[in-house]
Amino acid sequence: GVTYDTRSQLQVVREMQTKGLAVVPAVYPLGFYAPQPDGSLKSVFAIDGKEIAVLSGISNRPTVFCNESGDWVTYHSDQHGFHNPSGLWSSPSLDIVVLGDSYAHGVCVPSDRGFVAVIRKRYPATLNLAMAGSGPLIALANLKEYAAKFRPRTVLWFLYEENDFGDLQKERKSVLLTRYLSGDFSQGLLDLQGDIDAALED
Repeated sequence: GVTYDTRSQLQVVREMQTKGLAVVPAVYPLGFYAPQPDGSLKSVFAIDGKEIAVLSGISNRPTVFCNESGDWVTYHSDQHGFHNPSGLWSSPSLDIVVLGDSYAHGVCVPSDRGFVAVIRKRYPATLNLAMAGSGPLIALANLKEYAAKFRPRTVLWFLYEENDFGDLQKERKSVLLTRYLSGDFSQGLLDLQGDIDAALED
């Protein structure tokens, strides 16, 4: 008795775009790596000729996410392409930063009903940096790139045993991502959002 929307994500995006809405599909950062002849993985993105690991989606856009229960879930991405309400990036400090993959990202659940939203009701300064399909190295990269400057009181890092270890094996094939394991390496992504948006749009 449930009416189920059988359209694909691309169909939903295209139909909304024909109505003049600047919508985009949700992205999955680990999918942006191409196998190399030596067995390594390299990001498909470059800015000014330099390989760049894109860790989030397109910023400030209606984003078509997923459909598991009959209706397509959408959200409006924040100023760095993550699944957060507006205004968090201007907070002087953060109570909580959330890292992880699809469950923490809020896959197929309305934005006000995911478990991060429930946490945010009690701790409003909760920033969600989780991205579906990501493994531990991308989570670490998001922590260093986007959360370090806020020095959050608490970091909640959600690990999903069924696929995160497999994702880690893929991520370890990226020389760029493994650089996050040592020192204070950063790509400076906070200052590159315009370039990241343009690369993702392409």
